[in-house]
Amino acid sequence: MNTPSINSSPGTAPNRDSRWNRIVVVRYRMHLESRGLAANTINQQLAAVRRLAHEAADSGLLSPELAAGISRVKG
Repeated sequence: MNTPSINSSPGTAPNRDSRWNRIVVVRYRMHLESRGLAANTINQQLAAVRRLAHEAADSGLLSPELAAGISRVKG
C-alpha cells in the first residue's frame, strides 16, 4: 500500500523544516479522509502529528512557526 508519510530523519536535510509544513499535514488529513476512516481515527492520527511537531519544535528540530501552523490543522 502506498501511504503518504510524514517521517524524516532529523539532521539529514540541509533545511530540516523543508519536509514539515502545514500543507503536508493537510494532505495527510485528506489522505486519511479518502480512506473512509472515522472522524475519531483521523483526529487521533492528527493529534499524534501535532504532538510530534510540538516536540520537534521544543528540541530545535522544527521552527516554532511551522509547529504552530501544523497545530492549527483541523481534524
